[in-house]
Amino acid sequence: MKSFVIVLIAALLITALIIPLSSDNRSPSSLKIGPLVVEASSEPKCVELVLADRSLELNGARYSGVVELELGGETRSIMLDEIVKDGGVARVCFEKGVEREVESVRRVYQSIGLNVAFDKGVEGLDGRAIAERFRLHGISAIGVPTVSINLWLLDGNGTIYASTASVSPLHHYMLVKGLSYTAAFEESLRDPFAHLRSGLKVLIPSLRDLFPYLVRIDPPEFVKKATGEVSIQGVAGSYVNTGCNFLLGDGCLFNYLNYPAQPPCFWRDRVRIVAKPSGMPDDQVYGQTWKAFIDLYGSIHLFDKSRYPTLESVRNRLNTVYASAAREGLQSMDEVVSKFANNVAFTGSVVLEWSPSMVPGSIFEFKKPFVISLGAFTASDPSFTVSFIYSHFTAGYMGSGVAYRGYVRYLREYYWVSTDMAQIGLSLVPNYVNEGVRYAALVIPVFMEYVEDKLMLTWHFSELTDSSTGVSYWVATPVAVVIPYYKILLISPRSQWGICYYNADGGLVAGNNCATSLNSILYNATSYLVPDTKIVYLKPYGEIPTYPYTVDYYNASSTNIVNIVADGAGLSAGAVNALLGIVVDAACIASSPPEHLSACQLVADHAARKMAEVLSQSTSFAFSSTGFNTVSFMLTIKRDSVSTTGPGVAIEKYSLLMTGGQGFTPLYVRYHVYPVGSGAGGCLPGDPGCEAPLGFNE
Repeated sequence: MKSFVIVLIAALLITALIIPLSSDNRSPSSLKIGPLVVEASSEPKCVELVLADRSLELNGARYSGVVELELGGETRSIMLDEIVKDGGVARVCFEKGVEREVESVRRVYQSIGLNVAFDKGVEGLDGRAIAERFRLHGISAIGVPTVSINLWLLDGNGTIYASTASVSPLHHYMLVKGLSYTAAFEESLRDPFAHLRSGLKVLIPSLRDLFPYLVRIDPPEFVKKATGEVSIQGVAGSYVNTGCNFLLGDGCLFNYLNYPAQPPCFWRDRVRIVAKPSGMPDDQVYGQTWKAFIDLYGSIHLFDKSRYPTLESVRNRLNTVYASAAREGLQSMDEVVSKFANNVAFTGSVVLEWSPSMVPGSIFEFKKPFVISLGAFTASDPSFTVSFIYSHFTAGYMGSGVAYRGYVRYLREYYWVSTDMAQIGLSLVPNYVNEGVRYAALVIPVFMEYVEDKLMLTWHFSELTDSSTGVSYWVATPVAVVIPYYKILLISPRSQWGICYYNADGGLVAGNNCATSLNSILYNATSYLVPDTKIVYLKPYGEIPTYPYTVDYYNASSTNIVNIVADGAGLSAGAVNALLGIVVDAACIASSPPEHLSACQLVADHAARKMAEVLSQSTSFAFSSTGFNTVSFMLTIKRDSVSTTGPGVAIEKYSLLMTGGQGFTPLYVRYHVYPVGSGAGGCLPGDPGCEAPLGFNE
């Protein structure tokens, strides 16, 4: 195994150096980041968008779409057809997002005894010395100010395609100063705000050049089911009058998610009434605003094709009606309830605010797990070893952020300032089985910074012809979730990572830097996530190699997709529970098998449970490659016995099936290893991992 690890390290070092060495000193001009071409601008805190091709056509079909930019939790979006109307050029500027990023970076630098200013960065130290100081203070990676640029496109049939790129200070120094990658990386640590001070110019290529970078975004199953039912019901009659007080188009199928009519507890807790007319009951305010939420975000809306001939016209309507309350993308909940008070449920007679679920700027720890679990092997089975190896190297960077359907939609980069490597493994030998070890876990502490609560809204489109009226409709189905929006502040170094071994109940058997129970870590990272599973290895025992064989592998060079998910998790259960008012039994979590943690939920009203269900099937927090990624991980297996007789071995990977055919990519990265023998269905009797996948959400 030692020689194998050395080979891995060498391979990773080569991967880490390929891109920096290709960026030798050159004259400043432009830089290609994914499909986008980025140049320096002269408008501070602004991004100038330029369309290379205003036809928005590919193979004779016209596409519509939106460009959404995000910085520090502040989002700005503009329709592509608006850019076309303005001559193919648009400018988007930030204020609050810049302020948040400056404060966020400042508090990290102050933690290592340095002052960093927006106008000049750090004085008196170069980037290499700053990186060393981060390492000495136990910091492995830091989040940096990042402009996230998301292209959200729609073809004429309603299929969504997306591409996300990100621009950080490193790109500025390669652009403006013509520095090599390594020099630009170091200068970015010294002055992480230079790209915000200068501004950026982003060239969006033609659809033909953009298409190889696009990922298809498929709707969740509950949307497919709902729209299928609409198509069936459409034969029977019209939807023009079906209960929506606040119509977006020409009709609706009211409350397709079956939210309760009465405002739930979390809504009453979060919506704060600042002012209202004398004599108006509080219940009326809560009731009308909750009704507006269901009408806009929980109902399916219909648009008569005679009035809205194209999906572009439908999207234009959604982006403007009710003061853009139905605009796709991210909106702060403060902004949403303000629109409800002024433009939807009321017309200015009521003043509302949203009470955040945490204090903005709060920092919380998120333990990111990588897990191997063993099925029903016995002490008499011949031995084999399964190992998981995780590595990253200094001067690389990755992205992280909120993902929709496994696709990172809002990307913030973080820079590695140290080189770390760790390995966990399970060897099937009698002492492991006799000691009751069933789980090996690598746990990396990540510190998150809460920004605010946000509404994340996505529209999926289909078509319907009502046979009773002959009217053809566009069908617009919303997927709307209220989420705690947070970002990576910093990541702890290898010395603080947990290498831990647990029994079948999640109790600690051995390890360093370990929680006493694996269950609480898994609950927080995976309870609001519905994973898919896939068999990645299935061999008779005698065919397992006697050397470490790579079963699964990931690094940035293994994909052409810039923002492919590398690893990640569900949204933090602690943060989601605080937002939705969901109470869980901590004792139940500590004592339950990891596969049955969802049964530990005690208190949650129907609306909170429904929103958590929608969130689990649509939204996650993901870590992704960005093109200069120096992270790699792999799973290997090795037969330890000369014997070739024994039960076969299957390895099942838990993952999120990437939309757009990108294949199974590790999510929070869990592998379940179990025997395949003579029992029912080819499994050993009593092994739940073989006859039914061992999901955390069952």
